[in-house]
Amino acid sequence: NYPYVIRLVSEILESNGSSSMATVCGGSLALKAAGVPSLKLVAGVAMGLIFEDNKYAVLTDIMGLEDHDGDMDFKVAGSKDGITALQMDIKLGGIDQEILKQALYQAKEGRIHILNIMEEAAKEIIVNEEVLPKLELFSVDPSKIVD
Repeated sequence: NYPYVIRLVSEILESNGSSSMATVCGGSLALKAAGVPSLKLVAGVAMGLIFEDNKYAVLTDIMGLEDHDGDMDFKVAGSKDGITALQMDIKLGGIDQEILKQALYQAKEGRIHILNIMEEAAKEIIVNEEVLPKLELFSVDPSKIVD
């Protein structure tokens, strides 16, 4: 029951990889540093695919060239408990179940690795409670309200 509206802005100054997945990771830590109560940290990883002559390689944490020249850009975000968001761009007509399973497995390994690093960084966060917004709720007797 968080009573506030939050607008998170991420400005990426340079990108040779997935700026959206960097935003997921940085945004999750930023919300924690701002004192927003959340259940879990969330991380994201971009997966790629190179497919040629019925052979393929699933790539984890793709860079710009792999994104541009590859056959798939598959973004997976989530906590240690599971996936919260998926997004895929694919240049092929589709992919089979085996490739998808491998991509999801590698994405989980990558996401957990990133989350472990984020958890270490989060230990250093000191939230200054004095500067956080405060909210006080009170009721007014309806008979006390006049036009």
